[in-house]
Amino acid sequence: MLRRYLVLAVIVSSPFIAAEPARAACDVTPYVGAMIPTKSMIVSLPSGGGTVIRNTPHTVYGLALATTVSQKFGAELVLGAGSGGLELVSGSDAIELKSTILVADIRGKFRISGNDDAKIGLVGGVGYTTQKIGLFDYAQTTDAGEFKAKLTGIVGLS
Repeated sequence: MLRRYLVLAVIVSSPFIAAEPARAACDVTPYVGAMIPTKSMIVSLPSGGGTVIRNTPHTVYGLALATTVSQKFGAELVLGAGSGGLELVSGSDAIELKSTILVADIRGKFRISGNDDAKIGLVGGVGYTTQKIGLFDYAQTTDAGEFKAKLTGIVGLS
């Protein structure tokens, strides 16, 4: 079943990949990046102790599909998946768990200056990020807790 979808994706995307950049309706760009966490979660226990849950950096592999709407505006769909870890630290004990992250972003681009070969622009959009960790899946299955995906905002320069 997965093989059918993969073959269909290759057939549908092949005209865009083989086309010259000036004529292409859509640019397909593979990428490798990193998700670097900025916050840790602290869990207070009734016994007075606490646990810190912190993400470690995740390596993300993905595909960006971009199109130009006009000379100044463009749109981009970015999909990615990656792996990394999660640390549970309580007192002097630390447990490291593996995790998988899935990312989907929709971005708008506005060109400030430059041409098609070299340009400076603004990027803005929304994204959806979810993280799969076996411990959190178990907690959700046993009604001990729930880990939800995040809707994120994207703002930057390109």
